[in-house]
Amino acid sequence: MKCISVILFILSSLTLATGQSNGCDGNRYLNAVFNEVKITKLAYGRNVSLIGDTVDLFMDLYEPVGDAVQARAALVLAFGGAFISGDRFQLAELGNYFAKHGYVVACIDYRIWPVFVKGFPDSLGVLDVAVKAMGDMKASIRYLKSIASNYRIDSNLVFVGGVSAGAITAIQTAYLDENDPQPNFIKNAINQNGGLQGNSNNSTLKHSSKVRGVLNLSGAILSLDWLDAGEPPMVSMHGTADNVVIFGEGKAAGILTLQGSGVIHPALKTKRIKELLIAVPGGNHTDIYIEARYQVYVDSLRVAGKKMFTDIICQQTVSSRTLPVVEKIKVYPSPAIDYVLIEGATAPLSVSLRDMTGRKVPSQQNGNRIEWKYGIASGIYVLEALFSNNKRTISKVVISR
Repeated sequence: MKCISVILFILSSLTLATGQSNGCDGNRYLNAVFNEVKITKLAYGRNVSLIGDTVDLFMDLYEPVGDAVQARAALVLAFGGAFISGDRFQLAELGNYFAKHGYVVACIDYRIWPVFVKGFPDSLGVLDVAVKAMGDMKASIRYLKSIASNYRIDSNLVFVGGVSAGAITAIQTAYLDENDPQPNFIKNAINQNGGLQGNSNNSTLKHSSKVRGVLNLSGAILSLDWLDAGEPPMVSMHGTADNVVIFGEGKAAGILTLQGSGVIHPALKTKRIKELLIAVPGGNHTDIYIEARYQVYVDSLRVAGKKMFTDIICQQTVSSRTLPVVEKIKVYPSPAIDYVLIEGATAPLSVSLRDMTGRKVPSQQNGNRIEWKYGIASGIYVLEALFSNNKRTISKVVISR
């Protein structure tokens, strides 16, 4: 989503489609409202592995305990591991996290390359296993929709996401369709694996594999031409110095050329697809999710990403009120600790600082200097400045403690 669109969602009057059916009470999906999570193992499909064995494909379904809502949003997640390692269990923390927020979460298996048997794959091998993974994920989405009534899932509110190779799988799943241009080598790989829907569960083909949004954690897409107007929004986090899945355009693990988050999001903007990218300066492939120095970016992703998905689930709409924007201003430093300076033609008449849920944060203005209490949490905030003639400007402020 364009930054201006995110801010308009926050600062404008919002209409919330509430009700017991979807649980949209201004708290669910934004905050952890459940303490316990139930996990159920389900077989969603079956297919042939890369060494010729028939394998069952499983998902672990995470549900909040004590939840009475009848139509819940769902999130399908895929693990990382360069398509040669990993399993669904490494997503347990994410599964529990989102389930406690009210989602039904499916952490899935997908087929990977047997590196200890076949050695490391070449580019065609990576493409083949990536297509297999996409077919598996589409089967998992269709299966989830086929059992929606049993698990109180709203089949129109299924999101998808993943980490690294899992994010690549999710992105291809969400954006590649029949009308997209496909070079012959890609078309051949798809045809050899049962077509775009794959062949991991043909009994669910009457259900759609379309999704409502994408959570991209250090992923990429094979071609920007697969991004079309009207397709699902994307929330991403990616290190700018990632040397495995390149932030811009480059070869993933030195094998297959992909388009990383740094070029995906400008393309999404040109297509007017809602998007949000948390770019981590100097961050690598996995350190951005585990090292304390990057915690502010993780916190920002959690707050802004949950807000964006909640807007989709709860059908929030922006009022017709518009905020005229004055001449460009500069707000610095970034990240900030306890103040920012506004550099522009004139000092604003007044300012307000809000968090990503729209709540006003106590702040004090002294000319071009805006200060706030030291206890404010790290994350992304929105600074609205009122100038003469009732004109306004809005800027993102990143606060790091």
